[in-house]
Order: sequence, then structure tokens, then C-alpha cells
Amino acid sequence: KYNNESFHISSFSFNKTGTKLLLLINRAKKWRHSYSGNYFIYDLLTEELIQVSDKDSYLLNVKFSPDGKKLSYVKEDNNLYIIDLITQREKQLTRDGSDTILNGHFGWLYEEEFGGYDAYRWSPDSKYIFFFKEDQSNVKQFYWLDERAQYPNLNIVYYPKVGEDNPKIKMGIINVRNRRIKWIYNEPDEDLYFPRALWQDDKIIVFNLNRRQNQLDLVRFGLRNGKREILLTERDSCWIDIHDNMRVLKDGSFIWTS
Repeated sequence: KYNNESFHISSFSFNKTGTKLLLLINRAKKWRHSYSGNYFIYDLLTEELIQVSDKDSYLLNVKFSPDGKKLSYVKEDNNLYIIDLITQREKQLTRDGSDTILNGHFGWLYEEEFGGYDAYRWSPDSKYIFFFKEDQSNVKQFYWLDERAQYPNLNIVYYPKVGEDNPKIKMGIINVRNRRIKWIYNEPDEDLYFPRALWQDDKIIVFNLNRRQNQLDLVRFGLRNGKREILLTERDSCWIDIHDNMRVLKDGSFIWTS
């Protein structure tokens, strides 16, 4: 119970130390895989239950920082936020979110094509957050009817059909302490997909896929200088399937399923 009200828990997860539980209630499906909901933190040591952010906030992509001291999420305004679990103070990290500007969350295209919707990653030391900014303002809208209810609902989605403009992607790294953003990629004329990303110590590896989806480059960006280097290239005569079978090892090397 919370404020004498009972609720049903949809899912839960622990922080790294196993001292706090992240609880999800009122789960609401967004697209095929993504969802939002109301979140609570339960402290197993103090037995305290607190709600994350505002009472009626539906949050996306909620996760603990690696050190377990903070929680990050995307709000319905499409901006990234964090909350300090000790002081319970919330901090807004981006400010330009809108219907067409998505910070830390992918739109319909990436979820439908690659099964991805979570568009940000904590650094291993919990000091930085790498994130994608997706600009859908140049993408044409597609209208469709949801006829599952007694009266149909008209839905609108930013849907780039074959040959039409894809959303534009920028990549940034946020210093969590001072909220400064260092942009490491801003090439609006490059027609590429960026379906996955993960940290390798103090560098970030981003999957770069061409529009035909038959060439994939693993590109590594430096945290300080933003220097780019291609670590590996995969090619196929038809197309390349995107997967999550990549593991970065302690010595900085990685295992990859070709």
C-alpha cells in the first residue's frame, strides 16, 4: 500500500547492491515493445516507499545508475531526468523535448525496425549518460485506425516509407553533475541507422547501419575528444540482422557474434 491505497505491481528490479527495489505499476503499452508507467522505490533497509517523480507521471526507460545511487528516466515531455535516491532531488538533463524531439527514447521507426526504444546508456562510473536525440520533424505522418474498441481511435505515427526521409539523429554525452552536453555526432545528411550502443570503459561503441541494412560498422567514440574509429565492419549481400550479442570484457576487448 501507498497512502492507504493498494496497487498491483507489474514488474520489479533490484539495484546493484540489492538494497533497493524499483517497482512498476499502471504499465501502459506504447508501441510494440515500449511501455510507460508509474514507478516507486522501496528501500529494503529502511522499509521506506517513495514515488519517483510526480504523482501522475508516466515514465519511460527507467533504470538505476550502475552505482545504484541515482535513477534515470524519460518523461512524457520527451526529456531525460535523474533523481538522487539519497536527497530525493530530481534534475532535468535535457530541455528541448517535444512531439518531434525525443531525448533518450526512440520513436516508432527504431522500435518497429530494430526492436529498440531505450535510447540512452549510463557510463560504468555513473558520471555520464550517452543518449540519442531523435528529430522526427522532417518525417511524414501516417494515420491509422485502431478498431479494437466499440468506437475506433485515430492514431498518428511518424512513419518514413521507402525512399522517404528518416528522422535525424544526434548523439550526446551528458555530464550528470553539471548537466553539460558534449555532442559527438551531428551529421544530418548521413542516411544511417543507429540501432544499438554500449560503453567500453570511457568510450562508447555505436552500431552504424546503412539505409539498405547490408553494411554494419561498429564505431567507437572517445569521451573527451569525440574521435571516431571503426572497430569492425559486417557486410551481407541481402541484409544484416541486428542483435544484442556483444559483451565488453574487463580488459577492454569484446565478444561479438558475427
